[in-house]
Amino acid sequence: MLKKGDCIDIGEKRIRLLTDPVRNEKGWDCVTYTAAAEQILPEGAAGKKYFVKYAYEKNNDFAMKILGREEKFRMYYPYIEHIYGSFSWEDSNGRIRGVLAEFIHGMDLEEYRRREKLLNEEEMFRYMVQILYAVQYYVKISDRDPYVHRDLKPENIMICSEKKRAYISDFDWAHVPSGNGTRYMNSIGGTRGYTDPRAFVMSDTDIQMDIYALGRVFCFWLRGKPYFQGDEDKEYIEDPKLAYGLKMERIPEKFRQEKYRDFIRIIEKMVAPLNRRYKNISDILRDMQRFLIGYYGGEEVYQQKIPEEALLKKPMDIKAASTVRVGAADSVDRIRNTFSLENHRVCDIKVQNRPVMEVYNLDGNIYCVPLLSELRKEGEDQSFQIHDGDVFRTDGFALDFMID
Repeated sequence: MLKKGDCIDIGEKRIRLLTDPVRNEKGWDCVTYTAAAEQILPEGAAGKKYFVKYAYEKNNDFAMKILGREEKFRMYYPYIEHIYGSFSWEDSNGRIRGVLAEFIHGMDLEEYRRREKLLNEEEMFRYMVQILYAVQYYVKISDRDPYVHRDLKPENIMICSEKKRAYISDFDWAHVPSGNGTRYMNSIGGTRGYTDPRAFVMSDTDIQMDIYALGRVFCFWLRGKPYFQGDEDKEYIEDPKLAYGLKMERIPEKFRQEKYRDFIRIIEKMVAPLNRRYKNISDILRDMQRFLIGYYGGEEVYQQKIPEEALLKKPMDIKAASTVRVGAADSVDRIRNTFSLENHRVCDIKVQNRPVMEVYNLDGNIYCVPLLSELRKEGEDQSFQIHDGDVFRTDGFALDFMID
């Protein structure tokens, strides 16, 4: 059994567990483990931190399926936990399969609300908009068969106060395109109190399920506790009057004021019966923006309070994006590797067969995820976007790019 201090080789990376793994049971004989880890650099130096989730293969088929889903939910977006890939390992208890994910310095929404007794409204609205952008992003990647998280809840929303960012995490229950095994089951299920009640009685998946769950997450954000009380998190599955809409007496008195009327209407429409519910995330973002412009007294103040990074202002028309030619050469191997990078694809950049950076194509623009903390871009532009001629350096080598 793996424990704190143990090391695992994942491709060219060697990582060391920083914590004892936590056992997680999801039922159906499904047991997974999670732990924080760090990369071990040459000469034993500590490198990048990661979050590891794994399971033992033997008699654990369902865990293998959910880890497979999580590995396929690989996206590169500021408000989505980054999945770096999968790995296999063997210890005294048998063969292990797992995923390597981004380590987020922060806490989940449940803990965040427990610590933050006085709700910071501006912070809350900023985080809500970020989460809506994240859902819009993964939905639009595949129009015919969209990604659906299917388990949005406070525990799967991470808050990093230092970066002022919210993240969606934990994709082991997600539907991924062409994943028929995740889409057509007798019922989908999920977390009671947040999951659309339709998921407990039907087999198909749609984005309205994530919209409903996110509405209940927003209720939690306001209340600091679940919307449903006592056994209602079971009863709502079979009681439409309880399941859909809002009981205004459960909304904190402050948010019943006229100032917040349009905001509460947004949440109400997110958890409405299917025929009255929002059909897409773009409409929710539009209504949130209208509300916040009024809330802040004008668009200029709104943009100051909730700045939309250039990355988020780009059109989300995935079909318009093109394949990009990328060339990378380093001062050690002195070989320029040129490759085509399709939209939403990722590739490792290696120096002496060691991954030092991941590059990815986002709507025809190339961005990077440095895997070495000391790898820095030359010049004033310190963004993660790579342009033709950009050079990255460490004390040991230089890396230059040609973007065509």
